[in-house]
Amino acid sequence: MDMKNIPFGTTAWSQIAPTEHQGETGFASWRTQNFDTLRVRMVEYSPGYRADHWCTKGHILLCLEGELHTQLADGRESSSRPA
Repeated sequence: MDMKNIPFGTTAWSQIAPTEHQGETGFASWRTQNFDTLRVRMVEYSPGYRADHWCTKGHILLCLEGELHTQLADGRESSSRPA
């Protein structure tokens, strides 16, 4: 990953307009901030959300509220909860 040209700063997530993305079930609401070639998103999932695709990119997740259950294409599963 090439992370350059990212100055110190803060993101006012509430000031970024969300975009809605339908899943197989439910939807995800994304607030997206781009830093050069790096995309950072604050994502809120509706209850029962299930993605309609398998993503091949790597991700770093931070669960702020609730519980996130993740299943990868190879069958691995993971759960995340707030620290």
